[in-house]
Amino acid sequence: MLALNPWSLTTSSATANQLIGSYIVKHEKLKIRSIIIEVYLATLSTTAALLGTLQVQINGQIWLGPFQASNTASGALFGIVITFPEEIPIENGQIINALCTPSSTTSTVWVISVIGYEV
Repeated sequence: MLALNPWSLTTSSATANQLIGSYIVKHEKLKIRSIIIEVYLATLSTTAALLGTLQVQINGQIWLGPFQASNTASGALFGIVITFPEEIPIENGQIINALCTPSSTTSTVWVISVIGYEV
């Protein structure tokens, strides 16, 4: 099993489509089993807020999302684990990107983990 190093970005601007991480498939195929997404404010806030949107692209086309991330009134982070019932094959040379569009200039941490293996 291959776990790509988690992609992480801390944002402090509301600029659209900020790159969290990118990966070019180097073997015949990358077979994705799951993706883990975490989004949270860099400083705890007990005020509920929209954090922004996040999407995963393959070769520039939206593949997952966009997801609307938010924190709750208790300050809980936004998180989702997407497990696929069957492996998703990504071909050699294809590019996987994770992008976010923060809702505000508040410092926010975006983390994406891709779990799978190359064949």
